[in-house]
Amino acid sequence: MGDSRKGDTECESAVSLFFDPARNTSGQVMKMLRKSAVAEKSGYSIATIYRRIASGLWTKPVQLSAQSSAWPESEVDALLAAVVAGSSEDAIRTLVARLHVERGAGVQQDEQWRKASRAMRALAKRSVEKRQRRESRSVMPSRSERRT
Repeated sequence: MGDSRKGDTECESAVSLFFDPARNTSGQVMKMLRKSAVAEKSGYSIATIYRRIASGLWTKPVQLSAQSSAWPESEVDALLAAVVAGSSEDAIRTLVARLHVERGAGVQQDEQWRKASRAMRALAKRSVEKRQRRESRSVMPSRSERRT
């Protein structure tokens, strides 16, 4: 167990050099790497990358379209830093899980923003409709005027 904790610590320190979304205040666009670029950067063959995915030792690619997928460069850098640091397979699996969760957290934040935006638009629409109803009532003739 001592080795596992040591591996986790090494993995975390190596990853912190490359991957910290909180530090990305520069507004840089996330760079995505296709299979061939990941294979070239990592030194693994494409088949090995997919074997590592199946073993939980590499993140799954992000689906860009029906026939296109890629990996965030920051995730590839974090995984390679963990391998170079000599992290255990368990530590790398933990890192992969964390990267997947962080990837999903971004999606959840985007979805929360979309829901809030939809709610604000609906509220604004109801407010406009209510004002229009009020204005139309003030313009409408009274009952006595309508009868004549």
